[in-house]
Amino acid sequence: MYFAMFKIVFRQVIVEPLALLSRISLGIIFLTAGISKIYDLQSFYINVLNYNIIKGEIAYVFSMTLPFIEVILGIYLIFGIYKKITNSISLFLLLLFIYAISYAIITKQPVSGCGCFGALVREKISVWDIVRDVFFVLMNILSLTFDRIQMKKVRERFKKPEFSYRLNE
Repeated sequence: MYFAMFKIVFRQVIVEPLALLSRISLGIIFLTAGISKIYDLQSFYINVLNYNIIKGEIAYVFSMTLPFIEVILGIYLIFGIYKKITNSISLFLLLLFIYAISYAIITKQPVSGCGCFGALVREKISVWDIVRDVFFVLMNILSLTFDRIQMKKVRERFKKPEFSYRLNE
């Protein structure tokens, strides 16, 4: 009995606020990353080419659309719009970033910086970029799990009662 109470209190006092904070923090991170890339799209395009994963027109389209997608994701994460889809897309992007950074490190690509935050950060690419993104993935998973719990609660709370009435009988 005490364990069940502890579990409920732990979830409501620790896990749910932490998941909410994770979602909002990820939103701020994506918003900042997107805006900083929009500031200098040409440099971001060159950085994408330096990874040597995608080339030509695909790299151009990717580098010109990704920052705007990140801004939209950031706004949606901050305000909790389409939480499940938004969290899933951001999780996919984070895994894509981890792959790209890992590939660049393993194959020793001529990438000057990860390009994660555009012109804001110009540090050399390192394993710490992967560690940071793995931490973001864990935050995303926490948020994704929490949002499922929340949506279930909201649906239960606002179920329409079934009314039964007879007209003119």
